[in-house]
Amino acid sequence: LCYILILLMVLIVYVTHLLSAPDAILISLISSYIVVSGCVMIPANSLMTSLIAADKRGGFMSLVSSIQYFSLGLASFVGSLIIQTNTSNKILNYASLGYVALFCCLAVLLILLKLNLTN
Repeated sequence: LCYILILLMVLIVYVTHLLSAPDAILISLISSYIVVSGCVMIPANSLMTSLIAADKRGGFMSLVSSIQYFSLGLASFVGSLIIQTNTSNKILNYASLGYVALFCCLAVLLILLKLNLTN
């Protein structure tokens, strides 16, 4: 899980700091980001399901799913506050949003290391 998070952080930095690139490079980087971010969920879900007893797992996973969707909406809202456009429709502050995402990934990595859940 730690290696996947590190790879995800590298992809976040590349995607948010590209000034201009050919379409093939953009498509491959963004596709890689989507695949790697999906790969993070598999070990994360297995860690979460091992934390709770089997008879309470359904309610727990429902709560976790609700929290995930709320967090997704909150992240979209915060991202919309950070990213701006100028009069020529150029996107501004996209790199700053990358730093916020990088900080969140580092926080998760530190929590995992603190809880010793990195196996």
